[in-house]
Order: sequence, then structure tokens, then C-alpha cells
Amino acid sequence: MSAPDLTGRTVLVLGAAGAMGRSAAHALAGHGARVIVADEDVAQLEAAFGADDRFQVRAADVTDGTHVQRLAAEFDDTEVLIHCADAGSTTAAPMFMEQDLVDAFTAEVASCWAALRHFAPAMAARGRGSIIAYSGSRAATGGERGTRAMSSEAINQMVREFAQELEPHGVRVNALAPAGDQDETALRFLASDVSRHVTGALVVIDSGWSVIERIEEGVGSR
Repeated sequence: MSAPDLTGRTVLVLGAAGAMGRSAAHALAGHGARVIVADEDVAQLEAAFGADDRFQVRAADVTDGTHVQRLAAEFDDTEVLIHCADAGSTTAAPMFMEQDLVDAFTAEVASCWAALRHFAPAMAARGRGSIIAYSGSRAATGGERGTRAMSSEAINQMVREFAQELEPHGVRVNALAPAGDQDETALRFLASDVSRHVTGALVVIDSGWSVIERIEEGVGSR
């Protein structure tokens, strides 16, 4: 199968200053997409993308719903939306403070909701679109802990609910959970029409480690 063609597609990456966001933006631009990169860390954006005319840089606090709403209004032709905000930790629940939980859910869960809420209507009106939310690769199996695991599970459920609501309008919503380095093949697949029948899915890219962990836990408990 040939690589998915994203020529002419408008992609917007929220949280593009982070490692995952930078990797996602470069991966999709490398296959023909026009990519808007948004983050409050403008210096990092300029360093990573400023010299490349395939990218448009926008300063925005992606954890602030009003900033996300303005981006959605400015780029209402967005066909692929990537949400990469990440502020969680893996500190065990009894050890973190209430504010840690509030901060993680504001940065990850509330910002993901705002992205879905504000970008989906224009996509639905056009009858097409793909939204990809980054999640934790080990959260669904219990292998991840802390606010990162909790926010990931919340994002996974949000993806399922929005996918169900938007499916009749031709908009796909999926969660991508890579472990370590970005898996560009999975990202391009979800961003392109090749995955037109995939929605509401959690795509875990971890070389099978989450499954191996569960098997080992089961063996150890015998």
C-alpha cells in the first residue's frame, strides 16, 4: 500500500512546541499537508518551524478555551486536527496534590474538549474531517499511573463519545497512544482517507509492551 497522500490538506497541531507535536507536524507536512502549528511557546515554534514555509506559526495557549475558539474561527478550513497537549505526571495517586490533578485535567482533558467542541462544527458542515487526540499508551491497561493515566482515560472516553456523535456527519475522532517516539505511519493513517472507516478507536503503538505487562502480571499472580 502506498503512503497516504495528504497533499493540499489543512492540518492544525495544538501543542506543537512539545516533542510529540513537533514530530506530528513534520510527519504530516512531509506528505504534502499545509500545517498550522499552535502553542504558547512561540520561541520553540519559531525554532522548529519558522524557517519552513510549509508551516504557519500561531501563538496560542491551547489550554485556554477562548484561544482554541479563536484558532477554530481563523482556520475554519482545518481538515485534520491534532491535539498534543501534555502536562500530566506519573506520580502515584496518593502522592500528588489536588492542584496537580486540576492542572493536568485543565491542560489535557479540558483543552481536548475545547478542541473537539470548537473545531468539529465546521468539519461536520463540510461532511469530512479527522480529529486525533494523543493519549497515554499504558493507561488503558493499568500500566500507567498518576494524573497522566487519569487524564488519558478521560480523553479516551471523550474520543468515543464525540466519535459516536460526529460519525453521521463524516467526521472521525480517534485517540493515538504511542510509547516513546512518534509512530508516523499510524498518524498518517489516521489523518488520511485510508482510515475513513476507523473512528472511536484507541490506537496503541508500543510494540506490544502493554500486552506483555499484563501477561507477566497474570503469570506472577499464580
